[in-house]
Amino acid sequence: MKPKKSLYVVFEGVDGAGTSIRSKITRYFLEKLKIKYLYVREHSRESRAGILIEMLLHSNRFNIKEISIKEQTTGKTKKFDKNNEKLLNLFTEDRYYVIDKIKSDKRKRKIIISDRNFLSSMAYQLKGDINKCKEYLAKNPEFLIPDVLVYVYSPLKVSYTRAKRTRANKATDFDKDIKLQKQVKEAYEKILKAHALGEIKIARKIVRMHGNVEDIEKQMKHFFKKEIVKKIM
Repeated sequence: MKPKKSLYVVFEGVDGAGTSIRSKITRYFLEKLKIKYLYVREHSRESRAGILIEMLLHSNRFNIKEISIKEQTTGKTKKFDKNNEKLLNLFTEDRYYVIDKIKSDKRKRKIIISDRNFLSSMAYQLKGDINKCKEYLAKNPEFLIPDVLVYVYSPLKVSYTRAKRTRANKATDFDKDIKLQKQVKEAYEKILKAHALGEIKIARKIVRMHGNVEDIEKQMKHFFKKEIVKKIM
């Protein structure tokens, strides 16, 4: 099946809310219909910045507090740690890598499925500060606005337990900090409210999806039919 229209779908939410499984199910449905798509995720774990982010987020496993990198162009040494501002810069650099990957797709696939985008940085690093979020978007007009943003939410204890269980020995410091997860969840809600009030634009359409449902397949079939198939055909 060949889609007639393009569609950029992003899955967002606190770690453990259920974003990854829903992204995976969406891709499965696309494959069943033989619809070609491009899958990306942030952080990418492919670019220089993406690799640094991975190392810093899992610094408890690598037993490191900061990373020093010598820039080839300037010869200067840059230090990176888990400071929010420095992490934001790394995520931004990696985000442009992902954007370039989308724009330079040789197969020119019309359907883009993404695990996370700039909304994560606004919730995690900018902590839902709306003025800072506005400034961040203004500084980065090249950021891609999703056609459909799926915000997956679960009770905090559910997402907290799920994140720790699914990641096992790969859990980050964030996964172990329920207070920090609460702050991030509140930040997401602040940004979503600001979007609803017209103060900031983060997507063309937002779909709120409960991450703790018994019949996830039924939930995703309904979403896929209504928000994807109807929009691309």
